[in-house]
Amino acid sequence: MAFLFSMARMAQKLSVYIGIYSAIFCLLFYSSLTLAIDKGTLGRSLIHGVPYISWNEAMQLDYTEKDITNPSAIAAMGMILKYWNVDIKILNKNVNPFDEWETESQHAKDFNYLKPHIDRGIPIYVSLPLTSNAHPYYLVYAVWLEAAKGQKDIDTPNHGVCSWMSGKMAPLEWYPKFREAAGLPFNPLNETVLLSPRIVIGYDDDREMVILHDPIFGPALEVDYVTFDHMWRAMDRSYGVLYPKDHVTQLKQRKLKPPYRQRTPNEQAAFYLLEGCGFSVAGEYDKAEEYLNKGLILKGISNGYRHMLLIEIALHQAKRGAYQKAIASTQKAIELLPDNYYPWEILANFYSCCRDTRNSKKEKQAQKRAESLRKSTRAIKELSRALPSDYWIPALSKKRGWGFIEPSKKTEEDLIPFFSD
Repeated sequence: MAFLFSMARMAQKLSVYIGIYSAIFCLLFYSSLTLAIDKGTLGRSLIHGVPYISWNEAMQLDYTEKDITNPSAIAAMGMILKYWNVDIKILNKNVNPFDEWETESQHAKDFNYLKPHIDRGIPIYVSLPLTSNAHPYYLVYAVWLEAAKGQKDIDTPNHGVCSWMSGKMAPLEWYPKFREAAGLPFNPLNETVLLSPRIVIGYDDDREMVILHDPIFGPALEVDYVTFDHMWRAMDRSYGVLYPKDHVTQLKQRKLKPPYRQRTPNEQAAFYLLEGCGFSVAGEYDKAEEYLNKGLILKGISNGYRHMLLIEIALHQAKRGAYQKAIASTQKAIELLPDNYYPWEILANFYSCCRDTRNSKKEKQAQKRAESLRKSTRAIKELSRALPSDYWIPALSKKRGWGFIEPSKKTEEDLIPFFSD
């Protein structure tokens, strides 16, 4: 089995390697400076002019250890660097870009500990899971399985009923149990390939909102206090405050910047798609379907997002026995991207579940089409082009040139979307 990179391996490499990982390591684990914190805050604060870098933009950079470092981590660090007028090309070099900076990396008691930094105009790196209810799990789980060699038995988490084109996720509540049972010395949510940090740029006490730059979901994303703390708590409320020694001078010289742009329809679609899948993993199927439908009605989203949303909706419709609706949703998805084998596969499954002999021929035709597309290089290439490129779709890693070390055949099959009844 091709080995998948873990934080444990990263820590071992740090003894001989100093570069991007030393920065990530410090952000996650190391407290180098404890600052006196004034608990008094403004009640509302927004840092203007924090540059936004998307997951896709970060993925285009030629940074160190690219195949095992999620672009979200690079995007987050890049936003901080650009805010302080540092060229993000430094991330391409074998150096720690924050080596001479003032840093504070700790575990906060609550969000109030971050507010004074925001009030001063200092954006903050925070570790968060991918969604409010779930986070991709299979890499660290696969590493553990390889190491354990079957000596221990740990329950696999609920997968929900989603296709998991974006990879299998586990409920946030599963991770502490897994960490304890596996005896891991680090939080498995900090697996480097799956990191999904954000940058805090503001807050509003009256509306109880945290304002984040999210590399996948867009700039100035608002998350309510309760949801934010639920996510942050899963990451041990870890955060990183980083700023250069001349930060006071830079802040005095700053000019007011234009308001942050609106999040694009595709960024909003990514939010509803992945959050919907997260709710499904948590067993909240009605909530999952609600979010997926919110994404589907957005105007201006790409065919790729509309295709994926329709597939996830179809699976949830089938979950509650509405097979005719599931068939209709799947057919709409196929009209958008006919070269994807997967909707043809589940369409055959839905025809079978209807138990209508009149569907027997349609079932066989759909299955035959799915099998043909699975073998088609042209279809896979077209799928890679058409599906969203705003975050990691594991099954397309080879085609898109980003992902962990190439998986073995068995691992690759595990990444293929599946139908769960």
